[in-house]
Amino acid sequence: MRTGRPPEKPETRFWKFVKKDGPIHPYDPSLGPCWVWIGTKHFKPNYEYGIFWRGDRRILAHRWVYEFYVGEVSEELVVCHSCDNPSCVNLQHLFAGKPKDNADDRDAKGRQAKGGQIGSAKLSEADVIQIRGRLAAGERQYLIARSFGIDPSAVCNINRGKNWTHVRAAG
Repeated sequence: MRTGRPPEKPETRFWKFVKKDGPIHPYDPSLGPCWVWIGTKHFKPNYEYGIFWRGDRRILAHRWVYEFYVGEVSEELVVCHSCDNPSCVNLQHLFAGKPKDNADDRDAKGRQAKGGQIGSAKLSEADVIQIRGRLAAGERQYLIARSFGIDPSAVCNINRGKNWTHVRAAG
């Protein structure tokens, strides 16, 4: 139903869902506070990215603000948060990059879950240290794997330095 009023501009509608007094940028305070999206969030649990409607399509709120003020971003790129706050739409906290750039940024900040922090991990850091000790003593990989209830390839990968590289021996 038409009301006789002109439709609201997207940018006017967008800013109604933004609270500009969020936490200060954790890595560069000179960039000021996060501007937090308080509108609809993505439907996935623990996934705090805002949703905005562009015409009849949903778009991530931080991507919308970046594209509106900076320019369209190709589908191969993502809009990343330097502040690590998925609800933030402060343009100064956003940058476009490849998914690898986003992963590299996450890893450089130490935000990637490792080892025992991963919910499905079958080993702890202490287990890995014990496994390395048993390997150094010459014990067979398949026997170590059996005692921990893991696949022998997991012990092989620990031995070759492919997995659990963040774990250092005690002492």
